[in-house]
Amino acid sequence: MYHEDDKSFLVFGKQMNQIIAMLQMISDRNPDIQKLNEFIQYLKDLRPYEDMLGEFMFDKEYPDDKKPIGERDAMTLDEMMDDLQLKFMEKRNGKN
Repeated sequence: MYHEDDKSFLVFGKQMNQIIAMLQMISDRNPDIQKLNEFIQYLKDLRPYEDMLGEFMFDKEYPDDKKPIGERDAMTLDEMMDDLQLKFMEKRNGKN
């Protein structure tokens, strides 16, 4: 093999389309290779990383930070900083 099986690679859409086109030509000449047809369909169905990251970052609902203490399942960053007696060195605490 050329690469280790457990390594991951990022490929742009243009390159992916070239790979799919080449595999499709091979599949057209040998239509009875079921594993190849399944792999081609798998490549066609792959979702771009940008879509997955965008969904992960923007489509999630986050808990309301205004819930009273004891009703939420996590601390806010400000609460963590206060608990550790740390302060931000920025406009948030009045310093530039």
